[in-house]
Amino acid sequence: FTSFGYFNSHNENQSVVNSMKTQINNNGTIVIDFLNIYKVLSNIVKNETKVIDGISFNINKEIRENNIVKTIDFYDNNEKHTFVEKVEILTIDDFKHYFNESGLKIKAVFGSYQLEEFNHEHSDRLILMVTK
Repeated sequence: FTSFGYFNSHNENQSVVNSMKTQINNNGTIVIDFLNIYKVLSNIVKNETKVIDGISFNINKEIRENNIVKTIDFYDNNEKHTFVEKVEILTIDDFKHYFNESGLKIKAVFGSYQLEEFNHEHSDRLILMVTK
């Protein structure tokens, strides 16, 4: 889904990026696969139900404290289950800030797994290749 955005603060995000820098060699590359937050926010479906193998999954998404929070409720064998996923709303500018602070450089930016150019409106992903 995404490889970043699960931490609780700017300082934790920066600490993770700083740790990445120390873990790669001078010729190494860091790849961050993140969602295109611009497209996600403009197309968010707040409530939906999906039926898979006869089980109804009620999915609710909301923006809360700069996070997209997805709550999934379903019943199985008459028992209710709830899962919550949370990812921080981060833009390409946020990533640039983290990389600049740690001394890393963006080598390339892509908008898909086919390595298409990143487009705020149309790309599904934000894929960043970063070096020392």
